[in-house]
Amino acid sequence: DGWSQHSGLREVYDFIIAKTNYPLRAILSDILRSMNNISDELGKATPKIEIIDEDIGFLPICHSLLQSVFTHLFRNSIDHGIEESEMRLAAGKPPEGSISIRVEQGNDHVSIIYGDDGRGLNLDKIRSKALSKNLLDDGQEIDKSTLAGFIFRPDF
Repeated sequence: DGWSQHSGLREVYDFIIAKTNYPLRAILSDILRSMNNISDELGKATPKIEIIDEDIGFLPICHSLLQSVFTHLFRNSIDHGIEESEMRLAAGKPPEGSISIRVEQGNDHVSIIYGDDGRGLNLDKIRSKALSKNLLDDGQEIDKSTLAGFIFRPDF
């Protein structure tokens, strides 16, 4: 390819990419530093957060979107997913929750896998809300995965 004939050009390209693309850990650094405040505000212990990003970088144009999405995800995990310390201890879990984020590079995409060790989705509550929003008919059978998918609808 053309790059192999111009090793200096490849080095410049690699340098530019290294200086303009930032790993998720760096993009979220301010939010991660504020996790104690978010947890205190929601009355929960601060969760442990593990980020495995394999130094996959994101362009600056993505930073504010990623910060916004992860701020919401962290708040949602702490507020709705991760139980209070007493409940976690009673369930045999550590008092603080944990959140894991893994960034993986595919051939033509990047995947971000997010999870927490909280109680999971309250499917009964989701069903009730879907019924109240006329997204389901009373008595309608629906599988758990489809029901859980309602959380991704706007204004749900």
